[in-house]
Amino acid sequence: MSTSTLPLVSVIVPCYNYAHFLPETVASLQQQSYVNWECIIVDDGSKDNTREVSAALCKTDNRVRYIYQDNAGLSSARNTGLRAVQGKYVQLLDADDLLSKCKLELNVAFLEAHPDVDVVYGKVRYFVHGQFGVFSCSVDMQNQPWMPCVSGKGVEVLKELIRENIMVVNAPMLRRELIKRVGDFDEELRACEDWHYWIRCAAEGGRFTYDDSNEVAALVRAHPISMINESNRMLQARILMRLKVNTLPAVTNNKDIRIANTHDLLALLAKDDFLHLYQGNFWIGVKGLIARMARWKSYQFFIVNGLYWFMRRFRNA
Repeated sequence: MSTSTLPLVSVIVPCYNYAHFLPETVASLQQQSYVNWECIIVDDGSKDNTREVSAALCKTDNRVRYIYQDNAGLSSARNTGLRAVQGKYVQLLDADDLLSKCKLELNVAFLEAHPDVDVVYGKVRYFVHGQFGVFSCSVDMQNQPWMPCVSGKGVEVLKELIRENIMVVNAPMLRRELIKRVGDFDEELRACEDWHYWIRCAAEGGRFTYDDSNEVAALVRAHPISMINESNRMLQARILMRLKVNTLPAVTNNKDIRIANTHDLLALLAKDDFLHLYQGNFWIGVKGLIARMARWKSYQFFIVNGLYWFMRRFRNA
């Protein structure tokens, strides 16, 4: 099959101050066994030399394009990329991550052979910067697999996604037609935006398939992070995401899914209030607990769940 007859894959690479990673990320596309792709680098107002590095990459490979926008966050950068895609299929790829050599080829082949499938995804392998070739199934490099390997459509996948995220952002390849139905990433979410998007894909009836092949892998760079700041940021993002999920018709119209999402939401809200208490913000925590208990009418849940979390935190201090 000639290049001109191969379906085009649009790869969206949002970048904020990650110019030093961009050449390696684009190289992982140039080394793909599949050649008919376009790479759209979306510079989200970077303060480093992302513009210059991108210009050099565009000059050496006409499959690479560059778009600049004022800083607006990851979701906005992905949406800018989505509006620029020309391909039949879409691959998301963060500026510091990579793809296994045959991922695009095998994903396209699967989607071409299975027109009823909207999303195909595979394994994740984490690596530490400077130690490429040493891979782990988990970000802590302890090689503990976490992806639940879910296949199915609609409610059956939605139930799994309500429980937990099922994949990293560069694991799936999506049909552009599904993206047209689902719409943009939610720009109010500054974390968990990909998880929220997969939930919306399932809510729209998208069919997911997990490909167990070792050659279909998302390669994710493990970064050192501040666990306190990260956990607080993620907690707020998870609360906001759960609130947004509660408004989806596919959730509100399914009692089991609605209850499961609300249960996790209440647990997160209680954790947030008791975290304020633990950090010494007594009145903020108390007022939060009272307000949430009054709104959700789940007094026992908040007290028991919150006390359990607080005691666990106290023991680990």
